[in-house]
Amino acid sequence: MPTTHEKPRHPLSGAPLPAPFRGPVIVTRYANGKIRATHKRDRDTTYRCAVPYNNGADTDANHQTAAAWLLAKCFDDAPRMTLIALGHDADAYYHVAVGTWQLPETTNADA
Repeated sequence: MPTTHEKPRHPLSGAPLPAPFRGPVIVTRYANGKIRATHKRDRDTTYRCAVPYNNGADTDANHQTAAAWLLAKCFDDAPRMTLIALGHDADAYYHVAVGTWQLPETTNADA
């Protein structure tokens, strides 16, 4: 399972999202000492989890942790998926996940 301070495994560093985008968006909100993560899969299915707020970490890290837990808990492809983007407004944080197979190949020119 993800750790509290886990960062996205494959940040794109300003690269555009894969097209077509086919990953879930996970929404996180703070309520009653917990970060609650949700993803509405379809009209009949909504995934949810709650993670205790860690006062030793910053707000972004707490929301990132809850999104990573939901991804690991609810998606069969979770070992091959990663959170690549984070945004927020006054109501919630929004986490974009994609399959690692959708990410551009990285080259190791310095190796």
